[in-house]
Amino acid sequence: MKDQLRGQGLGNGVDTVSLQPRFINQNLDASQRQAVGLALRDRPLAVIHGPPGTGKTTTIVEVILQHVERGQRVLVCTPSNKAVDNLLEGVWKQTRKAHWSLRMAEVTRLGHLARMEVKHRRFSHTVKLKRRLKRKSGKETREQVQERKAALADLLRETSVLMSTLASVRSVDLEHYFDLLVIDECGQATEPACWLAIPLAKRVLLAGDPHQLPPTILSQEAASGGLAVSLMERQMGLHGEGVVHMLDTQYRMHALIQEWSSKTLYGSKLKASKKVASRQLTDLPGVSSTSRTQQTLLLVDSAGCGLREAQDVNTSSHSNTGEAELVVCHARSLISAGLQAEDIGVITPYKQQVKLISARLRTAGLNVEVNSVDGYQGREKEAILLSLVRSNARGQCPRRAWFCLGHSWFGTQRVGYAWFHICDTWF
Repeated sequence: MKDQLRGQGLGNGVDTVSLQPRFINQNLDASQRQAVGLALRDRPLAVIHGPPGTGKTTTIVEVILQHVERGQRVLVCTPSNKAVDNLLEGVWKQTRKAHWSLRMAEVTRLGHLARMEVKHRRFSHTVKLKRRLKRKSGKETREQVQERKAALADLLRETSVLMSTLASVRSVDLEHYFDLLVIDECGQATEPACWLAIPLAKRVLLAGDPHQLPPTILSQEAASGGLAVSLMERQMGLHGEGVVHMLDTQYRMHALIQEWSSKTLYGSKLKASKKVASRQLTDLPGVSSTSRTQQTLLLVDSAGCGLREAQDVNTSSHSNTGEAELVVCHARSLISAGLQAEDIGVITPYKQQVKLISARLRTAGLNVEVNSVDGYQGREKEAILLSLVRSNARGQCPRRAWFCLGHSWFGTQRVGYAWFHICDTWF
């Protein structure tokens, strides 16, 4: 495994059972089925490139269940607790929907109880262990410590699907190898974090999108040395299409909104499902047809309008008062047309602008959520207002702005409308 991940040959490999598996989820589209087929091949590495909205989680759940059906054990890791809970929820829902044979008792979640959703705590190894031991909390005797260790070893041995953050996967002694390791949101994980889990499995599936926000690296020296490049991005560069499949149909937003990112980031391979390609705000109940709601994508160019940004002396974060007022005005017009305030989201890359817009919206009596690019990942909004705050010299737009645009359009669900305040002729 180590040699292959360093760039040596991966072999041809074949599907472990058949070229056409019996899909548990019959609603998978053609691209998702191809990705599942790739992950089932007996090769040390597979990569599922899943732009947001393309059903990456649904596809990974199918891969997990297919391996369990074959009597194989799966280790699932992600960089964040939220992503672990998201996959756990997906496995739970699919097994219930399909009336499938996997008992959820065979699914175990590692990690601290406080960092997982309450409804998922019953899958925690801590909760399961307490049930087995039926012991009150308190200081353990030496015999009780040995008993607990033996019970934990039995629990992990009986687990078909073990889920954990990358940081927590070594919190217990995993003596038995897994047949497959799935690392989701791999584009947001550092490579050293991934290597905590890789030695624990025979094969690895990397899933995510390297075009979204990369791992946060505070040290410029470390970033320059390669730490800012994710394992997923590096493997895609090393092995290319032989091990990579990109999910090509998104189910979240209007075709016009996705067009920019598709052309710029995904080689024009990403397409909108017919179910959402022409969807507009006026299709929602109670939303009237106005000059605002009839538009799918609106770019507001304020170059030369005197809307200047300011920088906070304490935090070095930026804000733009004039732009904040425009956001409030536009949000008010959408609400007046019948859109619910909770269906509108405001995204800005600067913390100071988050505070400023939030304060202005509260003053205006508008209960509209404002957050950073990272904070909106996986959220559901019908309309997105993006405040970029700053202008840059032509052609000098920073890398984060690219992520901001792509992430805000794709990282929020059910987007049928997008308003962008642009203060740069580069756009």
